[in-house]
Amino acid sequence: MRSIQNWVTYRQLTPSDIPTMCDIDRQTLRFNWNRSFFAHRMHQFPELFIGAFYDGEIVGFIGGCIKDEQYSPDIIVQKPYGLISKIAVLPAYTRHGIGTAMTRYLIEAYQHYYPDVDELIAQVRDDNTTALRFYAQPAFNFTTITTHTYSDGTAGRFLSQPL
Repeated sequence: MRSIQNWVTYRQLTPSDIPTMCDIDRQTLRFNWNRSFFAHRMHQFPELFIGAFYDGEIVGFIGGCIKDEQYSPDIIVQKPYGLISKIAVLPAYTRHGIGTAMTRYLIEAYQHYYPDVDELIAQVRDDNTTALRFYAQPAFNFTTITTHTYSDGTAGRFLSQPL
């Protein structure tokens, strides 16, 4: 495959992109959202859903939201924060900087649309070594590990980055 970094474009996603997002979600992640949940979250935070496009096709996406409640019994949150809800890149397009670029675009969207939010949090399964390596790259800081964060009993790691 030719180097794709200079050929990938990014834009805000729309509801018409949801079927492709669901397909990418199923191909790349163990726990998937259904179309109605994608639609609900995108309706709430449309400016926080960004897609990566190569040759006109979506090859990855990232979605965020604003949370203002405690996310876990182990984490005390006293102010609204940004959350990376989902990030996925098709396997053939990983390790080309697409996830990092989408994260940068998401950070810019938070700064533009939600200037009062000053922290971005990512929650990652403790057994997802790929995601943990990814979040180490864009300078996310390990916050805490929680027990039984996921329905199957797996612990979760919370990582944060100032906005």
